[in-house]
Amino acid sequence: MIAGTFGEDGELFFELQLVPALGAPFAVPVLFDTGFTDKWLLIDRQDLEALSWSESLGQVKMRTARGEGTF
Repeated sequence: MIAGTFGEDGELFFELQLVPALGAPFAVPVLFDTGFTDKWLLIDRQDLEALSWSESLGQVKMRTARGEGTF
């Protein structure tokens, strides 16, 4: 079960445990965005590099609350 808190605009925040390729796991606050239900995790490039994770460039078109975008 996940416990979270609601923000001022009704958005849901919770903690996510990230596990880098090298080093100790750590928790980060994340926003649950119900607009992405295709099992994708969008993450900043700097965080991707800090975790030593590989990048997946799917170039998938998705519809968001702000319109259609390519991810």
